[in-house]
This record gives sequence, structure tokens and C-alpha cells, in this order.
Amino acid sequence: MANKGLKIAEFHPEFMNYMMGQSDIIKYFNETSQETSFKMLQQLIEQGKKEGFIAEDMPLPLIMSVFELYYRDMTSKESILLHKHNIAIEYEKILEIMIYGISGKRSGPL
Repeated sequence: MANKGLKIAEFHPEFMNYMMGQSDIIKYFNETSQETSFKMLQQLIEQGKKEGFIAEDMPLPLIMSVFELYYRDMTSKESILLHKHNIAIEYEKILEIMIYGISGKRSGPL
């Protein structure tokens, strides 16, 4: 995911805004990502649970909903993350928040 984010950051913001305004491109991107990326992400989450990297009691649908929110923002013309932040510099921090939350890594139960 970090590599994909760095690749996105290489595009000029005006180009990204133009691409986000092209409904055919957005439709294709959405269909492709939902069919492949989300299936791979679900498998990765399940593997993470089995290996102890993700809490077993964390519901898969909830995790997927959070990633869906992130995905919708990143593909929106009115993206909060792309519009108000320098994505090239802050992408890793945004991804860290997605994975660990704003408090960072947990060492034990809440």
C-alpha cells in the first residue's frame, strides 16, 4: 500500500484532479479495485489475525468499512487527504493512522 501511495504522489495534483473528473476512468478504477484489491485486503487481514498482528476480535466488516472510507476519500475529487495535505510527505503517516490509529501501536488490551 505504501508503494501505491508513493506512486500516486508522483502525479501532479492537476492531473489527479483531471483524472478524478473522468467518470469512465473512475468507474473502471472502482470496478477493478473492488474486484481485486479488496479481496486481497480481506485475505491479508485474515492472515494478520491468524498470525496475531490483528486482534482476532476486530470484525472484518468493520475493518473493511474503515478501508472503504479511506478508499473513497482517496478517489474523490473533494478528497480531504489529497487536497489538504502533501500526500508525498505524509502518505506513510496517513497509512500508519489507518493501521494503528492515532495512538500508535497497542502493547496490550484496552
